[in-house]
Amino acid sequence: MANTATLQRGLPEFWALGPNKDTVKAWFKLSEPYKGSDEDGNPTNHFGVVVRHTPSGEDPNGNPIKGKATLYDEAADTLVAKYGNPFEVELPGDWPADPFPVYTALFEKIEYTVPVPDPLTATLRDGLPEFWQDKPNVKAWLKLSEPFEWYRSQGAPITMTGVVVQYQDEEATLHPDNADDKLTGLRGIPQWPNPGTEDLKVIFTDLLKDIGYDYVEREDPKPGQDDWGKVIAAFMGDPAAEALASQVAPVIMTLARSYTRNGFKGDTPENVPGDIGAVIIAASARMAANPTQTEQYQAVGSMIGRVGAGFQGWSLVERAVLHRYRKRAL
Repeated sequence: MANTATLQRGLPEFWALGPNKDTVKAWFKLSEPYKGSDEDGNPTNHFGVVVRHTPSGEDPNGNPIKGKATLYDEAADTLVAKYGNPFEVELPGDWPADPFPVYTALFEKIEYTVPVPDPLTATLRDGLPEFWQDKPNVKAWLKLSEPFEWYRSQGAPITMTGVVVQYQDEEATLHPDNADDKLTGLRGIPQWPNPGTEDLKVIFTDLLKDIGYDYVEREDPKPGQDDWGKVIAAFMGDPAAEALASQVAPVIMTLARSYTRNGFKGDTPENVPGDIGAVIIAASARMAANPTQTEQYQAVGSMIGRVGAGFQGWSLVERAVLHRYRKRAL
């Protein structure tokens, strides 16, 4: 089986918080560590790599410098090399709009293939998240097709399932939907466009591309996505619970992705790993049984029955499964 390099969202912590963040174009995890060597022949192991871009220009003596893309280790400012010789690809102009030919050429040099991932998308949704309800100048809330993890310069990283757009002083800024942190911004907007206009679409597209997402005006349902309700209702033995289970499953899915730090792929009963599917079904059934998640008492005649709080966290068995997929620092 060929070794693969899989594109990751965002950047690894070392580069996300470092001074050279803007030079890094992509982060890849390797299916097997790449065994390189430094200029003295000492072995090096690389479990993940980033692609850095050096733009074309001139050196201090006025000599032209060609642009290039180069592989570096994900956790240090260290070249991926063989006997000290780096792996790089020359670029005739600016960074390309479609970088996958560059990635393919780079990873061919170390004999890895690069699968093209499904696009990450963001879709406009109604209303505003609770965190932003009382804050001024919030213009839009967008749902992300997959959660995005962002490293702050200080404090713990933030995992978000959506983003909001704020507008003031001729600048549109992108923020997590659960924190008042600025992800990116776009200046030179004299006034906020009307809903549904092409200018508004351009703003959303330009802001989202900085975090690796495409703006789509409507969300196409994924095949099998609604099947969670049927599977969970069957597990509960209550066909009438299907509608509620369909709403609960995405919540549990998001919690599982956050707990594993996006450690598994898929989002339907057919394409998630089997043990992850079992966790989602079991936890969703508890939440669907009592979506208020508060302990309740019900009187039946002279008898009083207690209804448990439902989902109050992962069980020991569920946590053991999730730990298998949880990404950890190397």
